[in-house]
Amino acid sequence: MKKLALLLALLLILTLFYGVGMAASGWQVYQLEDGSICVTDESLDEEVITSLELGVGETRYIEVQNTSEYKFVSSSMYVKVDKYGMLLCEGTGRATLRIYYTSASYVEIRVEVSKAPGSVKFSKDTVYIDPGQQSKLGYSLPRNTAGWVDFYSSNEDVVEVNNKGEIFAVAPGRAQVYAETYNDKTAECTVIVNTPSPAKLTVDSELTGYCYESFHINASLEGGYRETLSFESLNPDICEVDSKGNVSCLKEGIAMIDVRSSGGKKVSCIVTVLPCAQSIAPESDVIYVYQGGKAEVRAVTSGGSGAYSLESLDKSIAVTDTDGELLAVGTGSCPIRITAPGGAYADATLVVLPFPEECTLKVERTSMAVGETIRCGVASAYTASMPISLSVSDPGILSVDANGSVRALVPGKAKVIAKGGGLTQEVEIEVEAMSRSISFERDEYMAGVGDTLSFKLIYSSGGGLPEYGTTNASVASVDDEGHVTAVAPGDAVIYARLLNGTEARSRITVYEAATTVKPNIERAVIGVGDFVQVDFSFDEGRYSNIIWHVDDASLISHDGEGGIRSIGGTGSARVVASIITGAEAAIAVNVIDAPSDMTLDAERLTQNSLFTDYVAMSVDEVRPLNPRFPGYTSVSFTVESLDPDIVSADASGVLTALNEGTAQIRISCYNGYTRTVLVEVS
Repeated sequence: MKKLALLLALLLILTLFYGVGMAASGWQVYQLEDGSICVTDESLDEEVITSLELGVGETRYIEVQNTSEYKFVSSSMYVKVDKYGMLLCEGTGRATLRIYYTSASYVEIRVEVSKAPGSVKFSKDTVYIDPGQQSKLGYSLPRNTAGWVDFYSSNEDVVEVNNKGEIFAVAPGRAQVYAETYNDKTAECTVIVNTPSPAKLTVDSELTGYCYESFHINASLEGGYRETLSFESLNPDICEVDSKGNVSCLKEGIAMIDVRSSGGKKVSCIVTVLPCAQSIAPESDVIYVYQGGKAEVRAVTSGGSGAYSLESLDKSIAVTDTDGELLAVGTGSCPIRITAPGGAYADATLVVLPFPEECTLKVERTSMAVGETIRCGVASAYTASMPISLSVSDPGILSVDANGSVRALVPGKAKVIAKGGGLTQEVEIEVEAMSRSISFERDEYMAGVGDTLSFKLIYSSGGGLPEYGTTNASVASVDDEGHVTAVAPGDAVIYARLLNGTEARSRITVYEAATTVKPNIERAVIGVGDFVQVDFSFDEGRYSNIIWHVDDASLISHDGEGGIRSIGGTGSARVVASIITGAEAAIAVNVIDAPSDMTLDAERLTQNSLFTDYVAMSVDEVRPLNPRFPGYTSVSFTVESLDPDIVSADASGVLTALNEGTAQIRISCYNGYTRTVLVEVS
């Protein structure tokens, strides 16, 4: 009794010193990169903390944002915070620090103060790293000490470091990285950024072009560090090259272009320039295209070759776009000119037809498994003059034939492409590996005659389109999409089978359809944002699946399994559960403000105490707290032991005393309202 009296006296002192508060949601405590603390209701891209490990004599600045009503309350005389937010640790031990952002609302962190470190040490004296790489330097403080450590580099042109000891190699060289504790203890580590070997240079060895043609030399560097390329033509009268490797062919002949890296490598490319075409003729004198499409013009040259250019002689019908292709902008016909690099040209006629009302590439589905086949086709009024050609972007993943049969070959993504009339349609298809394991969401289902259920299939990995079936169609039938219909009382097995033989099975038991349905509650009172579970029973020997209806979907929602959740404000709504025979039951749901009080099976202390509830227990004793919320049918809450080595707590609030000592048990309502119980175990 004397021990309990002393405890109550201590709690009364805490009451006068701390006052009462409520932890509320939305506010968080962040530790910034420089070690300072920020308390705010805004979301920051920083570390959220609930505890701090500090050293004796260490200070931290605490900034409280978006409020002027803040104050700081510490449970220990050795952990102090002045009115400006400067936290000072004067002795070792543990403390609870409350930071009030209103007169009654606060956030809370635990502070553990250890001895000041007498030294700091890197795990390695020297670290080697390649340019562009990142690494974290390991360091340690003496045992039973703690405190903030800063890091800085002697040469940030070589190595950069942040306050977590993470280094980034900027350029080859040497730098010292220093670690410095808050009480001026230092350590240093030598970081050597390696000088890389010269890059490997790869260049096209031979290229062929035509007079007046331009193209690009493909040159690449592998390895090295920040190396650059330069280009030089040794025969500038035959072809020229700019600083980016773009080649311009001037006359027939053979030229050599040297490509050099700044690391000292050199590779040569031989360019053969062929003569231009002496004459050119279109493959077809009349070319058809739809309005908005690009004309597919092909020409035959003689006496040479080279890329030819296209020009519309009637800009109201077609124009040349930035890619040098003819774009049909109007309707009708117009002459076009095809010109070879040397100046030879030929004319043809372009006929532009109105865009068809429907022109869409359609596929059965956009996901497949390896080995599956689907159909595709274009819905369009294409004429015989403009046939459709089908292809794929990656023939290693998909194949397609002229009839539109698409087959999945290996996992990956590829596009089916349809071209015709100057238009291109594409659809991307994702191919998965055929799953080797599938299962239904449930092993067993129940239904009443006339009910329809959807059997959800779960893939362990990959995919595949299943074939559904039933072992007893007179009891339950199933369609191609896995929708099962209960036909007559009895048992059946529904199965799904993939092309590779993988199979899933689930049993369904069909009963006579129920004629009545009864909920376990007819009225529910819940808080804003909370949830209640409703169970149902039927007339004996019968069963039916329930069809749900809510008369105010802005206030509450249901999950189809008896769960009812508040999603709006306060008010009343009606949930109706009906079955296929027409019987129904109603649950009246009243949504009120979230709870702000609870009752517990614990000794109530003064209303103004830091701990409003107290429980005395013996080792191995088990005691329920029985959290209750007067006026509510159901309230969601959690129970947490802050000292689980002394007292454990399960989700319902049953406490088990494990060892002697004192423990704090926190009961948190779903809306942030909390109560803390002090438990003394003797």
